Amino acid sequence: MKLQHYGAIAAIAVLAGLSAPSVQASNPQHLERLYRTGICTRCDLRRANLRRADLRNVDLRGSNLRGANLENADLRGANLQNVDFRDADLRGADFRNADLRGVTTRGARTQNTRGLLDYDDHRGGRHDDRRDDRSGGRYNDRDTTARSRETINRLYQEVLGRSADRRGLEAHARELERGMSLASIRRHLARSDEARDRIDRLYREILGRPADQGGLRNYQQRLIDGWSLDRIRQTLADSEEAQNRGRR
Repeated sequence: MKLQHYGAIAAIAVLAGLSAPSVQASNPQHLERLYRTGICTRCDLRRANLRRADLRNVDLRGSNLRGANLENADLRGANLQNVDFRDADLRGADFRNADLRGVTTRGARTQNTRGLLDYDDHRGGRHDDRRDDRSGGRYNDRDTTARSRETINRLYQEVLGRSADRRGLEAHARELERGMSLASIRRHLARSDEARDRIDRLYREILGRPADQGGLRNYQQRLIDGWSLDRIRQTLADSEEAQNRGRR
């Protein structure tokens, strides 16, 4: 598995539990966002090589994957609303339980896909193929459960600056496996009182004052958009206010 010129992305992909195949995307920043957060809405991923990529539960709404290589990729549970798959290689890809409303697959190679309806450009709907899941769950295998916990723990570390407690870990991992998107769980964490307290603590530590309401709203939205607490810390430390305080 090679990543030419994207060593940082490869490291992030390993931490995120995602496979990191060779990639040539129109916008590498979008690819980095996908691997780092599992969320990349309206992204430019044309011609990206995502062969055999583990993309379970990612949020790719409105993204352009025209001509992308997704052969044997795992997209179970992914939010793929309005994704452009024209001319893509989808052979052997697993789309079970993915949200496929509004996807476009004209010209795509779709042999041996799982869970993918024979879409016409404006035909859509959530496809629930449970032929291989007699338990009635959402592909409840051990690997999926372990990966869900790793994903939730990573979100806690990014958004709240700590590892997930057992109760939160189990609850959100179950939500993820039952179909809730990573974006929704991230939003829930970022809007929590704990996230507000963490941001306020950074303000007091770096700027010597409590966070104003505008700052709280701004940085909570940044957390929702994919920022980490460490990035907020660095942004506050680099601010003019912090620099002026250091000169006093």
